[in-house]
Amino acid sequence: MEKGLTNRLVLCDGDYEDARTVDNTTVRRYQRRLSRAKKGSRTRAKKRLAPARLWRRETERVRAADYRLAHRLVTDFDGIAVETLNVAGMLRSRRFSKKMSEQRWSALDAILEHKAAKAGVRYVRVNPAYTSTDCSVCGHRQPMPLDTRVYDCGNCGMVLCRDVNAARNICARAYPIRGREGREETSPGVARTNFCQGDRTPPRGGTQADATEQYALSVNSSI
Repeated sequence: MEKGLTNRLVLCDGDYEDARTVDNTTVRRYQRRLSRAKKGSRTRAKKRLAPARLWRRETERVRAADYRLAHRLVTDFDGIAVETLNVAGMLRSRRFSKKMSEQRWSALDAILEHKAAKAGVRYVRVNPAYTSTDCSVCGHRQPMPLDTRVYDCGNCGMVLCRDVNAARNICARAYPIRGREGREETSPGVARTNFCQGDRTPPRGGTQADATEQYALSVNSSI
């Protein structure tokens, strides 16, 4: 699965989980009331408990939602493949640190690994290098700026959502298909119509027909 900010998670079959958004309006209102209270007073001590209780309830709600998501993924798929991101290093970015912290990638990975081990489902961590720049069909590598959301392969003509293409590369690295002679062959990708939210570029016909049947057999059992 591919992790992102537009979509929190993107699976290799085109399904995705919407990005998390946090509404801190109520918390800020309680904090303003706390700041106006006199320091050292009993009223300030009481008002300090309100935002603390609110944060605790929100943390429990979010954690329960992550457990439900992990349970759904472990139940629906026979194998889980996630990219190993340096989240601590990525959070040093001032531009996207708040948005990235809201997605709770590390917490979800820990929950997902625990649920997968408990259910006996394969769980593999994959190096994310070049997963967004490599074509999931032919392996061609080309530059992909962050503002380019559709992968248009200059070699084989495959057109696919950028995140779905990356998710299929992650799946292929985690669970390669064995060829007739025992050699590992990466699972082929195929352009489909269930693109990421906002991308509706249709795939070019002709280049994916040979890979469709083989990919359909493998994509149902792994992500």
